[in-house]
Amino acid sequence: MASKEHAEFMRELRARAHFEVRVRALNAPEEDLLERPRGALRTFGMIEVGLKNTGDRAARHTVLNLVAPSWLEELSWAEPDGSDRADVRAPASTPDELLLDGQGQEHSRISLAEILPLVGRRPAYVRHARFLLPGGVETVPFRVVAQSDDLPDEVFEVRKDFLLRLRHSGDATHD
Repeated sequence: MASKEHAEFMRELRARAHFEVRVRALNAPEEDLLERPRGALRTFGMIEVGLKNTGDRAARHTVLNLVAPSWLEELSWAEPDGSDRADVRAPASTPDELLLDGQGQEHSRISLAEILPLVGRRPAYVRHARFLLPGGVETVPFRVVAQSDDLPDEVFEVRKDFLLRLRHSGDATHD
C-alpha cells in the first residue's frame, strides 16, 4: 500500500501545467485582420486572448500579460460585448523590451496584467481587450505572456506574438 501511495505522490510531484495561448481579432473577417471604416481617423478594436492548460496539473497563481505598443490608446481589459470591466487596472509602462510591427519598426510597450488564481485543466480562459487605434496605423503588434510556478522548471513563461493587420472596409486583403 505504501508503494502505491508513494508512486501517486511522485506522479503528482512531477505533474506540471502546460499552456497554449490563442489570440484573434473580434468581429473581424479574419482572425488577424481588423477592418477600419473608410474615412475613419480612429477606430475601436477588440482582441480575444485565450489560455488553455493542457498539462497534468492545474496552475495556481497565473499572471497573464497583454503587451502592446505604448502609442495604442485606451487599452483595457473589457467584457465580451466591449463594455468596461469593473476590476480593470491601467496599463503599465514596460520599457525593458520592444515590439516589432509588420514593417520591422520597434515600438516601446505597455502591458495589461491579469492575475488568474487558478487555471484548471478543463476550461479555456478567455479575456477580451479593447483599444482605440489612431489613424495611419497598418499593423499593431501584440504579445501575450503567461507565467506560473506550475509550468515545467525549464519554462519560465509561455509567449505568443500576434500581429493585427488593419485595412479600410472594401480594400482587398494584402499579405
